[in-house]
Amino acid sequence: MFILTLILCLCCKKEKNDLLDKTEVAKKETIGFQYDFSGVAKDTLLVYGKEIVFFVPSKEELNIIAIHNKDLLYQDSLYKEHIKQIKKYLKFPKAIKISQSSKRIIAVDDGNRIRYKDRLDDFKSNYGMLLMYNETSKFVKNYNEESTLFNEIDKFYRNNFRFEKTISHKYVIAQNGLNVRDEDGNKIGKYNYGEPVEIVGYTQDSVEIEGDEKWIKDVWAIIKWRQNGWTEKRYVFNGYLGGREDVKVFEDKICYGTTFENQQIYEVLDDAYPECLNTYFDFQLISKREYDSAPEISTDLYKENKAVIITKNEDETTNVSLPLKDSTLIYNSKIDYNESSHTFYGDVSFLNQYLMFHVYYKAEEAFYAFVDKTTGKETLMLNGFPNISPNKDRIVAFHYDVYENKSYLQIFKINPDKTINFEKGFQFMFWAENATNKLKWISNNEFLMTISFVDEKGRGGYKTQYLKVKLKF
Repeated sequence: MFILTLILCLCCKKEKNDLLDKTEVAKKETIGFQYDFSGVAKDTLLVYGKEIVFFVPSKEELNIIAIHNKDLLYQDSLYKEHIKQIKKYLKFPKAIKISQSSKRIIAVDDGNRIRYKDRLDDFKSNYGMLLMYNETSKFVKNYNEESTLFNEIDKFYRNNFRFEKTISHKYVIAQNGLNVRDEDGNKIGKYNYGEPVEIVGYTQDSVEIEGDEKWIKDVWAIIKWRQNGWTEKRYVFNGYLGGREDVKVFEDKICYGTTFENQQIYEVLDDAYPECLNTYFDFQLISKREYDSAPEISTDLYKENKAVIITKNEDETTNVSLPLKDSTLIYNSKIDYNESSHTFYGDVSFLNQYLMFHVYYKAEEAFYAFVDKTTGKETLMLNGFPNISPNKDRIVAFHYDVYENKSYLQIFKINPDKTINFEKGFQFMFWAENATNKLKWISNNEFLMTISFVDEKGRGGYKTQYLKVKLKF
């Protein structure tokens, strides 16, 4: 990690103070355009990779400046003292080179091209430094204060570590999270389970750490750690990192969530205390083979209706004409900020309803809606696809809210008179349905589904797992 320290040697401090008290003239900057440097040799310095180059005047420059600047020798010695102190008290990886140069032409190789800068023309400075970090560079000129030089170096390298080439993306697979350490081994932060990690390299030396069931031997991964607006070099144990397919939902975490009694999921309290929901469900993780081989009870209740007229627009949306008892209900679609799109999903005869899917772009809303075949009124609106149970007495709808990063389950009761009431709602903490829009019913109160882990920031798309759910209410 690039660490800067501003603790200066006390024995040098008195000597510097004596120099500073000599004359106020020394504060005057020596600017290149005040002098004729046309005769100074245009020798070239090539800079690339990670490097700090301090610029000082050549003997030719010093001779030219000395004619009009009697304090030149003091000014030159003061700046070189700054360089000496920075070299002595600056800590950073060995890969960053520090040098001092009087060459006039600076050739900066950023990996794609070489850019040339005349220190005495374009740069217009006898004193200064070049900060280089792979493809990124910065010229700093005419600073007389040592602390300012320190700050410029600190700001540049802290800010530019993000440009270090990422060689691998991995994910935290330690269930309780993974500690982040600095170069001295101190804990300075923590990744949660499932969080992505950007790796820029590995250490040569390996360590052995005791895990839950065994000792694990591996190296330290060198990572990009983002904190308080900075991207810094940090370390994590590579033995607790894995691929996306290694991030999963643990069986003892599946049941955790909260309940809500109102159909409006946006009114669910954020401070509701999570609990195990085994009172309402039995959860069991199963294998893909068990999922594929389980006999399914057909619940294909959304039928085609030849009286429904569907026409396709140029933007691939559809216009839908629904025949009602005494009229026709028409939904016109258009992909536009002020418009909407509408999709027909089927005829639900036993409920005397059509199923539609609406998207309203300006309101950023999308939902399913049952439309009464007699009146044309939308009788029920759901955020998730309505899965009807085999005995036709319940509707189960899963929904993942991409704005709130939350996974919801809504359950509705179908009454004998075919009216539908909201029964109960649940919010799950650690997983979401894999957006298949279809549950695999194996009995009137049991179904199979695919799920995947979702972290606290809403990141998903990890390993697909298979879950058996039994309703107990």
